[in-house]
Amino acid sequence: MQAVLHPINQFCDVYGVGRTKVYELINAGTLDTVKVGRKRLIVDASARRALLGEVA
Repeated sequence: MQAVLHPINQFCDVYGVGRTKVYELINAGTLDTVKVGRKRLIVDASARRALLGEVA
């Protein structure tokens, strides 16, 4: 299974949260991210767990 990755701006639009909240979740370790070059991408599975309460 391939992970779906979201840039932060797209993530904010899809999940209806602000950038400040996204960075708070990243710093708290709630959202898993990967870096590609200078860009930080959010792993969709961790977003669903954190924001929607889904079980992976």
